[in-house]
Amino acid sequence: MNRFPALAAAAIITSAWGAPGDRNAQIVRIVDEISPQRIEATIRKLVSFGTRNSLSETQSDVRGIGAARRWIKAELERC
Repeated sequence: MNRFPALAAAAIITSAWGAPGDRNAQIVRIVDEISPQRIEATIRKLVSFGTRNSLSETQSDVRGIGAARRWIKAELERC
């Protein structure tokens, strides 16, 4: 039984993932972008809709679940 392909695959995967405890540059970048100010602004925006009760207003652009879900959708599309 030839073990070379399995060993080669393990070496490639290990080098791609790095050693345990190594910092993944992409994850570091994402975490560094977290902003307490942006989290607070998001919470304040959601509060500004007055209610997000599932039985609340759905047609208004400024109040209720409809306005909140449209704003969330727009934010996700922006990302």
